[in-house]
Amino acid sequence: MIQLLMTQGTPYVFPLIISSNQTDLNLRTYALANGWTGTGTLLQVTINSGVYILASGTGTPALTVSGSFPAGVRLINDGYILGYGGAGGAGGAGSPVAGDAGASGGTGLSISSAISITNNSTVAGGGGGGGGGGGRNAGDWYGGGGGGGGATYGAGGTPGAGSGPGTGRASAGAAGTLSAGGGGGSADVGGVGGAGGGWGAAGTAGSPSDQRSGGSGGAAGNYVVGNSNVTWVTTGTRLGGAS
Repeated sequence: MIQLLMTQGTPYVFPLIISSNQTDLNLRTYALANGWTGTGTLLQVTINSGVYILASGTGTPALTVSGSFPAGVRLINDGYILGYGGAGGAGGAGSPVAGDAGASGGTGLSISSAISITNNSTVAGGGGGGGGGGGRNAGDWYGGGGGGGGATYGAGGTPGAGSGPGTGRASAGAAGTLSAGGGGGSADVGGVGGAGGGWGAAGTAGSPSDQRSGGSGGAAGNYVVGNSNVTWVTTGTRLGGAS
């Protein structure tokens, strides 16, 4: 049973502890589902050490704070709040063509309600995807390597496709992981794909061939969108942009 706490001159506090990994977490919805009534008490949420709050894609923040918190809300982050990594760009192939740009990383925190945050650990946007390598014509069409996905969990870029008797001989970039961006794909003749960025970092551009340019690396995701609604009690580690 969760007890309400009160000290003189302050409102009751509803303590809510997040002790397991969560994906696409809406703070208000989660709190209501775990016993908070939505009125009369200050909501205090603690993300435990070692817990990851993640996103399922670049279009969805890892953690959303929106809606009504009548007595206020404060967040103590001892874990990790991480946006999704951008996909790597495809390697150039065809006439030949330039490599595709990597995709931007996703958002860590989306805040539209007033909140105070004590960040004792890490809040980060997703890493940008690596750019695809430039394509080259060497008798057959050879595609450039695909760019790597950004951290966390970005998809690897697709390899450039060959045409005619050629095979393209280009590999896909690797997906990003929780700890790092994925590596760029290789190519025998075309350019090598760029690596995906780490937490809150842009992806690396793909290498050009001697005929076509590589794609640009994707931008890092924002660690927060709606920063004007946040009072940072402790800033901790914040990686990526803010808006």
